Amino acid sequence: MFYLSEYPENPSGYVTLSTSTDWEPWLNAVIPAGLHAGVTSRLRSNLKHILVGLEMKAALIVPHATRISNRAVLFEPYCQLLTFEFCVGVFSVCEGIGSALWLRSQNDDGAAAPRISPNNWIGSLVAAADPQGTLDFDIKMR
Repeated sequence: MFYLSEYPENPSGYVTLSTSTDWEPWLNAVIPAGLHAGVTSRLRSNLKHILVGLEMKAALIVPHATRISNRAVLFEPYCQLLTFEFCVGVFSVCEGIGSALWLRSQNDDGAAAPRISPNNWIGSLVAAADPQGTLDFDIKMR
């Protein structure tokens, strides 16, 4: 069981204690310095809420997929929808961080809100996360 607000003393299922604020140190470490303050603030705010949403979705998808309790956790069509939403969320996090990395590589602070093509942000993200290509991250992102 996933608990959204109150946690029993010995919960029987997946529990996440993360809040959006818990993601800020990680985001501060991966969002490059030098972006316009407003850009950084909006990016951090959007991504931290997406990340908490990903945790909540995983807390429902994983027990359903593994049938830990020997029974379904979700109505199957809802599981498919959550899985899709999870994928979109992961893609959004990658796009946000990749775009920030590309902006800084162009010495752009993002204040003018330029459109960044997928080839540019994916390339910047891959260069940072998988420079040797050992994870095939470029292929997986595309």
